[in-house]
Amino acid sequence: QMMRPIKMRLPFCIIVASFVAVVLLKEVQCLVSPITSAPSSSTTPPPNRIRALKQVSSEPLAFTIDDFCDATTCAGLEQNSAEARLHFATLVAGELFEGQWGKHDGLRYNLSKSSDANNNNNSRERQIVSPNVPNTKTTITTAGIGPCAEGLHVDTNNGSPFRSVTAILYLNDVPEECGAGTLFPLAGVKSTDPRFHASKRLLMDEMYHTRGSAPQLEDGSRKDGDGNTVRTFLTQTQEADAVLLESVVASTTNTATGEGLRIQPQAGRLLLFFSRMDDGEIDPRSWHGGERLIPVPSTASTSATSTSTSTTPAVVEKKIVTLFKEVSYGTTPEHPISFFGDDTFETYLSSQVSEQRRSLKALAESHAPFFDQ
Repeated sequence: QMMRPIKMRLPFCIIVASFVAVVLLKEVQCLVSPITSAPSSSTTPPPNRIRALKQVSSEPLAFTIDDFCDATTCAGLEQNSAEARLHFATLVAGELFEGQWGKHDGLRYNLSKSSDANNNNNSRERQIVSPNVPNTKTTITTAGIGPCAEGLHVDTNNGSPFRSVTAILYLNDVPEECGAGTLFPLAGVKSTDPRFHASKRLLMDEMYHTRGSAPQLEDGSRKDGDGNTVRTFLTQTQEADAVLLESVVASTTNTATGEGLRIQPQAGRLLLFFSRMDDGEIDPRSWHGGERLIPVPSTASTSATSTSTSTTPAVVEKKIVTLFKEVSYGTTPEHPISFFGDDTFETYLSSQVSEQRRSLKALAESHAPFFDQ
């Protein structure tokens, strides 16, 4: 049969994060017993907590596991230990994905502080197409952008269309009053919601970050065939859609409507969510972002010899490790650029994505009775 090109624009180069020794995953057995119908005995959870998979959202499909990793592994990941990184990656693959992994699965450590400049920015400055003069740009500033200081994104951004599921491991506790949650503002929203339509328009324009630029050409260049610079600033509609998604983000789940999802950092907690649906398409409800960190209020301390007052709020830190999993069938090349027959890119992805989604939903269902105890 004739080869058929992918029915989507792939970026010139696929940017992927790599982690130490991941190629050894084929040879390494899972280092702990897999999650079954009962919590693993390898980790002893604190009182009133259980190490089991819990589905927290269906749109996007998301799960949490408290105490997925113990304090030793979290400390090793914070120190960028190769052993801890391999242990975590193998743990995720072995317990949750039946050993499936791809050589482009990427692991990234991130430290955010309440003192970071980006964290304290409460406005967005963007360049958009000038409404009056074609092919020129104008700068606009929007204040009061909501709790996600760095905007929202879907995890197929940064030229990573093969990504399908993300695992975020929180390495430290953050008090709820200090923010730092992972927010999914479109979780559970109705298809008639204006935000849902804004999301669909941005994805159709291949925009995967509300602070991103307009798409480049298929080969990744910024020049057209005549050598003219390709526009990389947004249209007014794209900017309005991005602002809409950012401005209505709530810091808590709306219990009345069931809309929105917020996951608070807790040491050892794993957040697992899919960026793609059963059919392989990007989930328009999977936009998410990190909530602004709020510094601890100043306190006064008194000792037997002196009295001191702190005028500078204590810095709050959020430490996470993110594992980006890609669809991978172990083929060569790992990222095919064409398919047989009538398969589209999304159809190619859907076989693995749908099976992983089904398997995790079934596992969470088997664990549900533990949360009713």
